[in-house]
Amino acid sequence: MRKDAFVYKPVRYFVITFLFTWTAWFLSAFLSFQAGWEALQGAMMGIGLLGPLVAALWMVYGSKISVLKQDFANKLTNLNRIQPIFLPVVILLMPLVMVLSILLSTAFGQVIPMTIITNWLYYKNNRSIIAAIVFHAVVVVSSEMFQAVDFTKCIVTVVLAMIAVSIVLIDSNFFFNKNKAVLFTDLDGTPGRFV
Repeated sequence: MRKDAFVYKPVRYFVITFLFTWTAWFLSAFLSFQAGWEALQGAMMGIGLLGPLVAALWMVYGSKISVLKQDFANKLTNLNRIQPIFLPVVILLMPLVMVLSILLSTAFGQVIPMTIITNWLYYKNNRSIIAAIVFHAVVVVSSEMFQAVDFTKCIVTVVLAMIAVSIVLIDSNFFFNKNKAVLFTDLDGTPGRFV
């Protein structure tokens, strides 16, 4: 074997990583039960996240291969290695993913299914505002009364979405009829128009 050849040792890397990480995290867990050690406890949590870096530095700089050390230093500090075409991806990917996730959670949250169901109830009850208010109040009271946790709210959102889709499919004529020009109904339920 050549003097400058490097043999990959993934088992050693993962053992060092896990030992370093979990030692710091177990110490952090112990400190979490001790009063007055909150700062050190938080620091140990952060230090534990450095386990992969510590393992890499230990293995690279602990080796006797100078070419490996030079290659590591070059890859760590040489900004010319970054391809300009990928710079926007490097900088913007995660912020865009976060923004997209927020937008998707809004779109797929309870707001849209609840709006469909509430409007359907409003129109099916001769445009009764009180029906929409009572339904909304029951939704809010149910949410508070049963103290839904985040996971439960996710399930509720899925169930509400399924109900909203079912309503749209079953009553598709109501949702997709283009000839609904009724602006209001009289007290007796007859359609009328604003003048």
